[in-house]
Amino acid sequence: MKHAQERCNDIVTIVAKRLKAIQRFEAAAELWESIDSAREAVQCYMAGEAWDKARLLAKSQCPDMLRVVEDRYKADLISKNDGDELVRRTGDVDSALNMYARNGDWTKCLSLAEKSAPKMLPHFLIQYCKNLANKGQISQACEELSRYGPPPEASNFQLYKIICGDMLAPEEGDTTS
Repeated sequence: MKHAQERCNDIVTIVAKRLKAIQRFEAAAELWESIDSAREAVQCYMAGEAWDKARLLAKSQCPDMLRVVEDRYKADLISKNDGDELVRRTGDVDSALNMYARNGDWTKCLSLAEKSAPKMLPHFLIQYCKNLANKGQISQACEELSRYGPPPEASNFQLYKIICGDMLAPEEGDTTS
């Protein structure tokens, strides 16, 4: 029996690695925990997206990994386009805004900016209006500027000029001018 006891950690390590290889991450993490290998356990919990367990273990056993867990969790939420959860669980409004804008989900982007980051609203509003103007959706751009108010920065005046010019230009085939 003495021989088996000496090899216990080696056996657990082999089994944990095999469980990880077949993507049984939580089971592998629990085995790592049983032999006080907290770092490996945290890595397995993260791989299995068991974020609360990873966070809890990192906090109690290896606090230097807590930042890694939080960063990986944010990256996971961003890769899943889960902006609502990103804001709710991490409070990272900037990342959520950028994610929504990158994905073209302008309604959510502008709504979130209006509620949670009013200083960022002009930036995203202008991005959206430029996008609309490039697609020829001038009236939609004008509506968005009317809804949120046009930011008064001089750098936006060229966009406003384009929108006004297109809105006031006579329609093709219009002979009433």
